[in-house]
Amino acid sequence: MVKVLLKSTEIHIPQPAQKFEVTHLNESDSWVVGRAGMLYRDLVPSRMGGALVHYHKVMFQLIYCYKGWVKVVYEDQGKPLTLYPGDCVIQPPEIRHQVLECGDGFQVIEIGVPAQHMTTFDHHLQLPTVEYRPEREFSDQVFCHHLAKNAVWELKNGFNICNTGVYKATKGVASVIIAKPAYSSEVHSNHDCNIYFTFVLKGKTELRVEGSESSMLSEGDAFVVPSNVVFSFCNYSNDLELLQVSLSKV
Repeated sequence: MVKVLLKSTEIHIPQPAQKFEVTHLNESDSWVVGRAGMLYRDLVPSRMGGALVHYHKVMFQLIYCYKGWVKVVYEDQGKPLTLYPGDCVIQPPEIRHQVLECGDGFQVIEIGVPAQHMTTFDHHLQLPTVEYRPEREFSDQVFCHHLAKNAVWELKNGFNICNTGVYKATKGVASVIIAKPAYSSEVHSNHDCNIYFTFVLKGKTELRVEGSESSMLSEGDAFVVPSNVVFSFCNYSNDLELLQVSLSKV
């Protein structure tokens, strides 16, 4: 998708080569061992053209708890917190953090830009830090912790939408929403974002994309679609739930 070009601490993010791409859970055999001994599955194989205190040189990083639970602690964000299914956080650039423990069957959806980025260990900082500063900015972003149990839903463009607060926390760099179709009829959509990623959290749907063959998607499948391409969801189950992540043009 992207690559990191290091020049001191500078991060260069070239424009991604956009194309429609679908990954199916039942076709994937690409689980590999990643950080902290966890298994990783790449949801966008083309990359569009990846337990000490550590931090990442990124423009954006989302951690969404898909299954199970995980206990983590973040610099200047108080006591350790536990993420349960539907909870998410954004890890602002270079915020120090540490994974403390997780339950059996834990699965997380991690989205980072750049896709390949540096992980640097901090051997001096102790977490949790003494100060609690939720308003602290890390490269113009603040820490954001969304709790599924506090979700507020609103009707927009044929979907019931839950806004996680990521757009505000990143000052418009990214948006993370949970979407459920509000009607039984076909729901059309398009976008003008730099990156638009969707993961099927629950249910099934037929995905129709302008200029491409339709795809049947079910829980665990994901897709990306280029900007200004019309796509729609139809023949979907009543329990369909989508995680949609978009990043603005930079």
